[in-house]
Amino acid sequence: MRIQRVNNTYTNKYPHNTLSDMAFAGKIKPASIATNTVLKSPSLKRKFLNLTGIGLIGFIAMLGGQKIRQNYMRNLLNADPALSAISTNNQNIGDFSRIMLEGRIKHIFSGLKFKTYALEKTKGINFETCSDYEDLILAKNAQRIAAYFKTAGNCYTGAKHALLTSGVIKDYGDMPLGIASNAVKYFERHNDKFQEILSKTGKNLTPEELRALPAGHIVVYSKEGLPGHIAVTNGRGQGMSDSFDNMRWVEEHGEGAAFRVFKLTEGWFFNPKTKALEFHNKK
Repeated sequence: MRIQRVNNTYTNKYPHNTLSDMAFAGKIKPASIATNTVLKSPSLKRKFLNLTGIGLIGFIAMLGGQKIRQNYMRNLLNADPALSAISTNNQNIGDFSRIMLEGRIKHIFSGLKFKTYALEKTKGINFETCSDYEDLILAKNAQRIAAYFKTAGNCYTGAKHALLTSGVIKDYGDMPLGIASNAVKYFERHNDKFQEILSKTGKNLTPEELRALPAGHIVVYSKEGLPGHIAVTNGRGQGMSDSFDNMRWVEEHGEGAAFRVFKLTEGWFFNPKTKALEFHNKK
């Protein structure tokens, strides 16, 4: 490293501890470090321009990379971007990249909240408690999608992607548009494909029983005036949709908040050729 002496001042572009190391080696006097070393730092204007440039480059890259993201999503989820819309704002796999940035910003702040309901890092899937292979397929796809999305506020999108990728639905338009709680209507209408899970006494599960469910169960949360929430269980007390959560949505929203649980019926089978689930009606 080259150090120049200018007007009894040592200047360089290296960190302060590098000068300390050289002083220790006897190459420069320690007093020069404390009294005569000038380490130039970028001006506020330069810092602002650097940050602005980085932000502009990131914004352009986000827009320019939309086509790349669409292709990646198509391969990741084995889905066609041209499929019908999955919500009232015509959101589908083809334009998901437009909400990715907003959703990830929300995800960061959701992770910082010190509230009952929170987003978490994944704890993985509990394979030991999952007795049905079909449920495991759904759970694995839900985990893969949640790990990729890492957003907040797009749970219905993530859940539909998991169902679509698993072969449970053929098109986003198969399920009701709008808010997550609307998914219950679809599960009730197709009770040959989905069965509701209740406690042994025939009542709704308790929150503790909910978090103890095996992987591959679908939980739909609701409360009057709220869009609700939907997620697939991983068997370790977490829900998976567009991110991973601690399954405490009901506790967070208090009185009036509720949930219902559904799972795939015995009519579902895994096709190793298509690597997707298929339904065979036994009737």
